[in-house]
Amino acid sequence: MAKNSGMSKLTLPFLLLIAVGMLVYLKLGFMFMIIAALPSFVAYFIDRLPGKPTFYTVFACNAAAAIHPIADLYSHGVAMSHERFADAMGNGNIWLFVYCGAAAGWGLVYACHFIAHFAVETYHEYQLFHLKQQQDWLLGEWGDDIKPATDED
Repeated sequence: MAKNSGMSKLTLPFLLLIAVGMLVYLKLGFMFMIIAALPSFVAYFIDRLPGKPTFYTVFACNAAAAIHPIADLYSHGVAMSHERFADAMGNGNIWLFVYCGAAAGWGLVYACHFIAHFAVETYHEYQLFHLKQQQDWLLGEWGDDIKPATDED
């Protein structure tokens, strides 16, 4: 238990160090990334599962969608002008793209449950069909002598 408490003590300073580094390097882009990552923050606080798999899925999709606009903002160098930043912050298409990435992460979280259930059910139905075929073949080959005894007899 001491390792977990020590790990949580190091997490906050590490995150603050990363935030300060990003703030120094990205400047205005840091504000863009904070606003773009809001769905990931929500997923972090909502996810109660051990290991936070929902958070990681939403964060990965959200970050993948946010990287393109931030890279486009910095395509002419790290020193971004305020006008370019204001244009990006006011562009609804950029925000739609970023938040659709987060929505895709949430969609994966909810859709994968049904897809996995369908795949497992289909596999088991195939196995039952295959076993029934083998049973019918054995009955045809060996006759009713190998038929299991039932309670009706």
